Amino acid sequence: MTRQPGRSHSQSSRQRRRLWARRIITGLGLLAIVALLIWGIVSLVLFFVGGAASANEEPQSLETLKVQTIQSGDEVLELGSDQTITRDGIVSESEGVIIPTCASAALHYTLTASQTKVGEGETLSVSVENTGEVACMIHAGAWGVRIVSGEDTMYDSRACDTYDPKATPLLLAPGMSWSGTLNWDGHVYSEGCVAPAEVVNAEAGTYRAILMSEDRQIGEEVVFEVLA
Repeated sequence: MTRQPGRSHSQSSRQRRRLWARRIITGLGLLAIVALLIWGIVSLVLFFVGGAASANEEPQSLETLKVQTIQSGDEVLELGSDQTITRDGIVSESEGVIIPTCASAALHYTLTASQTKVGEGETLSVSVENTGEVACMIHAGAWGVRIVSGEDTMYDSRACDTYDPKATPLLLAPGMSWSGTLNWDGHVYSEGCVAPAEVVNAEAGTYRAILMSEDRQIGEEVVFEVLA
């Protein structure tokens, strides 16, 4: 009787290894497909959620687009349909960037003075900061200083021939400051800036310095002493 040759142990082992290898490959493929499906679902959800948020959230630049007017110095400017307010000024499609005049309410002034002596004069430090939300233009030459003792004016730089309200144009971005100085030589002048025939020094005492723009006071006045 003829016996059929049986499978050897080594052949069975190789078949089992190939079977497990096919199962592993198949399992990995299924995992990859599941991962791709999950990634696609998450991506779609994030896309729609992000799109809804973008539609509901309004950028700051669009908020300023709704403004119809802007204060420019003492005037109110009517904005055109193609104009948008930005930190850099008024942006116009036809005219480019327009820099408005600084509104008084958007400027913060600081004046400082130090103790001095008779005949030595006084150097006053002045700084201005743009506290508004748009860049603006102003002229430092528009500022003058009054030196007052009691009710008497010792000096007023706005009355001098050298006073030029259009001098030193300044472009101030939001939050930007500029600093400069205003000087008084310590002499007494009539009519603000008319020197007497003979030099008269201001006497020792307490004086007030008042920062002026045209005919109005800007900022707070400061008190300083002139020592003998």
